[in-house]
Amino acid sequence: MRSHQPITPGFFDTSQSGLPGLADSSGGISYSVCHCSRLVMTDSTGVVKAKDLFDHIRRIALDPNITRPYDELWDTAAVTAFEVESPNISRLASMMLQRYPEFEDSRIAVVAPSPLVFGMMRMLQTLTECGAIHIEVFRERRSAEGWIRFRHRGSLARC
Repeated sequence: MRSHQPITPGFFDTSQSGLPGLADSSGGISYSVCHCSRLVMTDSTGVVKAKDLFDHIRRIALDPNITRPYDELWDTAAVTAFEVESPNISRLASMMLQRYPEFEDSRIAVVAPSPLVFGMMRMLQTLTECGAIHIEVFRERRSAEGWIRFRHRGSLARC
């Protein structure tokens, strides 16, 4: 199901492009695509379960509207419960490294103010370090945006 997801206006605001952003959702996870910045903006809200993570990664990897390399800014600040156990994070890392070469040369910046989500996403970061997937986990969105901007030498287009 395709729908437009509201995004807080800011540096990565898709409403500025004049082109409709593509959006999709899985459980408590939704995303939109900013083609001019080659950026996927993901928001997690409410309760996030392991199935939601797997479905989201699968959707991103197989979305025909995303041709790699695209970076991802994944904001988990609105997550109220993270019902994912560490074996699921290990499986997710394996899935990303083995089944989806689409993630190679992509940067994924995760905003995780919650200690639990931060720890689990750091685990994912550690488990994917041996591959070409670059994940960094931040407590604040501004830091995550800065890391994504650095890749683009500070000149991301405003979508």
